[in-house]
Amino acid sequence: MPLFSNDRAIRELKAWMSERAIRLELPLRSERNFERLAALDTAIAAKRIVYLGEPDHFIHEKYDYRLLMLRYLVSRGWNHIGEEMGLVDGYRINKFLASGDSDYLDRVPMYGYKGGQRADRDDSATGLLQDSFLAFPLAPFVAEQRSFARGLRDIAIANSGQLSFFGFDIDALPGAGYEVLAEMLAPVADDALESKILGTLARVPGETRVEEVARLDIAIQMIDAELATLSQLLGSTRSADVVRFARALRDSFHYTQAAYPASDWPSLNVGMALREEAMHRNVRARFAEAGTGAKSVLMSHNLHLAKDFDRIKGNFGAGPGGGRVTALGTYLNRMLPGQIFSVWMLCNRGRDCQPFSFCTSEIKPVDGSLNSILSEIGPALILPLHTDGPILALLDSKMLVQMDGQPGVRATIAEQADAIFFIDEVSPLRT
Repeated sequence: MPLFSNDRAIRELKAWMSERAIRLELPLRSERNFERLAALDTAIAAKRIVYLGEPDHFIHEKYDYRLLMLRYLVSRGWNHIGEEMGLVDGYRINKFLASGDSDYLDRVPMYGYKGGQRADRDDSATGLLQDSFLAFPLAPFVAEQRSFARGLRDIAIANSGQLSFFGFDIDALPGAGYEVLAEMLAPVADDALESKILGTLARVPGETRVEEVARLDIAIQMIDAELATLSQLLGSTRSADVVRFARALRDSFHYTQAAYPASDWPSLNVGMALREEAMHRNVRARFAEAGTGAKSVLMSHNLHLAKDFDRIKGNFGAGPGGGRVTALGTYLNRMLPGQIFSVWMLCNRGRDCQPFSFCTSEIKPVDGSLNSILSEIGPALILPLHTDGPILALLDSKMLVQMDGQPGVRATIAEQADAIFFIDEVSPLRT
């Protein structure tokens, strides 16, 4: 039985969508699709931040969606691009974008780089997140991500190289942050203060994660206390990077200490709260560095980028912030009201290649869901949600919205997104 029995309201919604949809052709990354995006110019003109949300980390189509949208946004002045990945990951991808040297991609921890990881301790997950180590689809994930990075570099070159890239999440495989900090401090490693900081950063054989976090806390306190001297030695930009990467290293180990052994949802949510707080700090620091006039794009899961996550209803085992901390998108929307344009990607059917045994990889249409209604409008489209006219009653009520092939959430979509990017059928990541 349809989730909405009001057939008239559904017919009105379909007519409203059909009239306003920006229809796209497949494959997505065509010149005509790029030209059609100009219809969004007025809506984004006064915005500072664009969210590019995705419904599922493990679908191929999200990459073409991202590259199409980023080509458009970069051409309109959005040149600070952040992705849901660790700071070290983003740092090395940014080096690749600037140089074209693929060796930087070879050293991205999220892509399987093992340098910097401890040999005297196993830091992999043993609890609910264990599948993310045992069954993660690494080969297709790395292939898709590297292809995306090359596509992003093409966009940067086409726009005179004016593009910076960053990660804002914790490092899921922490350790490479030590390498980055050593690189940053290398020019003045002979200085007594720098030598002392490097000595405190040096890993102690056999130390536990708890002990490692405590040691990193001491290193951060030392860096904070000597920040003025560090700035004289390294310059203000490089010293700020040292502060940021030292904190990120500590945050990442703190997260893994809490989340990786967690065998139940309440325990895992402690780690999820630590993670979301770290994302708040990381994005806030990047925005401060970029300046108030900068235009930034954030790429993450739709729920991380919800404009008001507290109004979304769903059975969250461990959602953004773990029910303890405000989701990143909501946090920024409250901090910068009126300055955000949010795009949620949605799909209706297909498969993904997510690793978790307690989830399904099959995405099935659900009659009456927002996704299924969109599927009747077209196989690919962008639907702007905010117009001068009133919002339809159905859009202004909680509808079922499917993501990740799971039961879905109930949300008033116009509260969470300014536009929907819809692809009817999606497929798993590809090598």
